[in-house]
Amino acid sequence: MKIQPINSIECVLLHNRYMPMTDHRLVEMIESEGRSAGVRGEFFTRTSSVGTESYCIGDFQVAISQVDAALPKSGFGGCLPQPITILMMPDAEKRIDSHIAHTFISIKRLPSGSNATERFDAEDVIDTEFQSSEESLLAMKLCYLIADALHRNNPAIAIHWLPSDHLVSPQLFESAASGPSLTPFFVRPYLYSSSGSIGEGQPVGMVANGSQYLLEKPVIFEEAPVDYQWMINRVTQFIDECISKNRVPENGANFYVANDEVIEVIHKDPDPANPLGSYTLIARNVPEFGIKGGLHSVLTSPVQTETAPSKDDDKLDENDPIDLAILNALRAREEAEKAEAATKLPEVKDRRMAPRKTHELASFGRRAAFGKR
Repeated sequence: MKIQPINSIECVLLHNRYMPMTDHRLVEMIESEGRSAGVRGEFFTRTSSVGTESYCIGDFQVAISQVDAALPKSGFGGCLPQPITILMMPDAEKRIDSHIAHTFISIKRLPSGSNATERFDAEDVIDTEFQSSEESLLAMKLCYLIADALHRNNPAIAIHWLPSDHLVSPQLFESAASGPSLTPFFVRPYLYSSSGSIGEGQPVGMVANGSQYLLEKPVIFEEAPVDYQWMINRVTQFIDECISKNRVPENGANFYVANDEVIEVIHKDPDPANPLGSYTLIARNVPEFGIKGGLHSVLTSPVQTETAPSKDDDKLDENDPIDLAILNALRAREEAEKAEAATKLPEVKDRRMAPRKTHELASFGRRAAFGKR
């Protein structure tokens, strides 16, 4: 399948100590992980006109920088305030502030006709893009395996996946390898809610930032009164099924995981809000969360949860002015407790959705536009 073209797959590991892998081990590791990822072709090193070495395997050029210095905090400005970062790694900012070393990995496509004896210049590969799900996914898998090997050599305190601007803990990074796919790491959930908060039955929506580099259009799940983790799981399963079947369900089709679910798939054309268009998922029937309907049905009113009366409520008479005042105070307190329990979403716009060139290490954090699509 076609994707939105991307010229490189990049990943950053942040460390609290500097312990680089030796050059000899790097060579062995890259070739070994390349074979594990399923990359076919010759393995060799090449030297640029300025003396910089890169590692090449099959159609991919691999560049690794192990640096005894911290990256500028400004480079993480697009992911630090994101709801998903705060929910999954509350101490993310402290981790950014405390790292003292980093490893930068970049995977690019080699220009056609490359060979081990040629010198090369950086501009040789800048415009060589990944343009299909198959080659993008293979490059991502290779990048993940290399990052994992480097993480095992020098444990990272946080990992930044640049294609989706996803900042995650080492625990999430490691758990992706034991799951059904690596998609939960490759895609950053951008959560939004018209209520301004998530939890206690509040509606939530999701943009799968980075899905445009796995499918032709980004995936969006329309706002619904569901659990955000359920929504993340369904979006991940949708992307994986599209890749597995090498096709996206037809416009208006039903995508479901559980037999009693109805999730409509809508192919949306580009518009000012989403310049790439989208594959939009709409929850039509999800009994687990009280959503009832059928394919193409429209909810005429939001789902509401009735609050069971308390014992104190049973003793109070709404027709009595004093009792009514007490009831109103109790209800106001209950609503305040619910609002406090919900996770407040920060006011932050998602930086996403238009094709862009990923940043390289040399420009990381130096431009205000970092992370914007």
